[in-house]
Amino acid sequence: MRLGLHETVAEPGRGGPRENRPHVVDFGLARLVKTGTKLTRTGEALGTPTYMSPEQARGETPSLTPATDVWSLGCLLHEMVAGRPPFEGESAAAIVAKALLAAPPSLGRIRRGVPRGLEAVVRTCLAKRAGDRYRDGRALREDLERLLQGRRPRARVPRSHAWWAAVTGMVAAGATGAAALLGGGDGSPGRLPGPVPAEPAAVGLERRAWALRQSDPRMAARLLDEALAAAPARHDWRVERGLLLWAVGQGPAARQEWRKVSHASPHASRARLYLGLESLFRFDVHEAQADLAEEAAGGGREARVARGAQATLENRWPEARAALAGVSGWEAGLLRGYVESLDLCGDRAAAVREYDQALSEGPAFAWAICNRGVAKSKLGNLHGAVEDFETALRLEPEAPTALNGRGEARHGLAELGGALADYDAALRLRPDYPEALNNRGNLRRETGDSRGALEDYDRAILLDPENPLTLSNRGQARRDLGDLRGAIEDFDSALRRRPDYPEALLGRGAARGESGDNAGAIEDYDAALRLRPDDPGALTGRGASRAALGDPSGAIGDFEEALRLEPGLALAHANLGIARRNLAEWSLAAESFREFLRLAPSDARAEKVRRCLAECEAKIAGQETARR
Repeated sequence: MRLGLHETVAEPGRGGPRENRPHVVDFGLARLVKTGTKLTRTGEALGTPTYMSPEQARGETPSLTPATDVWSLGCLLHEMVAGRPPFEGESAAAIVAKALLAAPPSLGRIRRGVPRGLEAVVRTCLAKRAGDRYRDGRALREDLERLLQGRRPRARVPRSHAWWAAVTGMVAAGATGAAALLGGGDGSPGRLPGPVPAEPAAVGLERRAWALRQSDPRMAARLLDEALAAAPARHDWRVERGLLLWAVGQGPAARQEWRKVSHASPHASRARLYLGLESLFRFDVHEAQADLAEEAAGGGREARVARGAQATLENRWPEARAALAGVSGWEAGLLRGYVESLDLCGDRAAAVREYDQALSEGPAFAWAICNRGVAKSKLGNLHGAVEDFETALRLEPEAPTALNGRGEARHGLAELGGALADYDAALRLRPDYPEALNNRGNLRRETGDSRGALEDYDRAILLDPENPLTLSNRGQARRDLGDLRGAIEDFDSALRRRPDYPEALLGRGAARGESGDNAGAIEDYDAALRLRPDDPGALTGRGASRAALGDPSGAIGDFEEALRLEPGLALAHANLGIARRNLAEWSLAAESFREFLRLAPSDARAEKVRRCLAECEAKIAGQETARR
């Protein structure tokens, strides 16, 4: 039978409950493998710490398998043989830390005469990687039966145990030696040295927390909390715990930790810098200015990072780049990536590289991974962006920005159902989120729900009245609904805030053309083409307005250039056909109409184009008759 966390099944011929055979039901909480039913939120670690596998401790609920039960059975076997569980500690966090990092103690050293084969079986059960354990309880039972029959078990001590033993030795080493192995021994920024606390258990907890700072910052923060309870004067640990809390979205708790750092401590400078950076990345301009001012006035690396942050806060991109150039440390790398992400003329590829480096050196910040996902989206790497947003959501499951970002990437991949679900989830968590409202409005408009889109845009503009993007998008929705006056007002508002906004110029040009102001439309299209000379939409719109003003040659030139840039642009084929028809170029016009109908047979304008095509074909037939 399969034992433990997943299910209990009495097998035919092996007895059942009526035969009074004991059955282990679970170790903590249950989940059915066959149905995949979850009894815990994603990322939440539940279970009895003494029997909790590493994957349970990390909260990896979706990846739990029967091999998870094998770990628990291994703990039980160890306790039956040795008289104590393999991992013990004074707190749940300490036990979990040992399960994650320490090799189980040798049974042979605890109790003489333990067969080597039995120790190999137990060690296999307690492999850190689930793939190195027995695949399920049946495979474990078969190896135990081999032992009882005097045969050699199939179990071997996994190779990874040598590495885990080395980690355990490192954790047990003195604070100075461990700092040389884990910290910036080359003088690079990282963990700052501090006095060795009197409580050895606290040192061990801190070392384990450091080992988990990238893979599991939430657990690392818990371990540091335990360590600080025993050594409250370790301000370097407090600074680090604040970083870990910030990494998983607990900014207020992080700020509390940093504010506890004594001004007389050598770590006070880092604490002040992190207060400023947390405010900056939270977009709290007033608080960031106050937090950064004192640190920016000093000297050294932290002061240069603070000055770069101040320039970033005020969108002074060249100054920010100059302040951060050549500055070492992940903090400077995150800021450099942020600058390249926010600057409209920034280097998105450089942003991704900076984030990659910073995240390899510092904690796994959910918000930084989100920012990297945004940069990847802008580079067209939508699958990579989705991966980043999903990583951020594993670290911070209720992060509206990550949900909104994943929604945008899914939208770009035409996964419209998933995108809408992400926008809805982001807005349930944060109803006053203008970016998510704008994005959901775009999706609604794209699927034909312009009225629903208008509702989303209205709410977003109430929250952020100065955003030219949302104003322009609302103008497009109003244009869809025939409100040309309202559309032009929105485009005007967007262009007052950002005169070089091509989308607003294109939208206003279209609305002007539809309202009969073709001269004004041409002005807008000309302005858009100065910003984006190879925009086929602008060329098509200008061509239509030129045709309406009696300039068929200019119109044909625009349509042909648009089709050179984008041969599959159906509207340009239709307009080119109309311009050629007006010049009585019946054969060329018919060719353009046929291409439009091939590309867009279900378009709302298809019936009108079919009538134009029929007219052209009739004229061509009449010419052929006349020639005969």
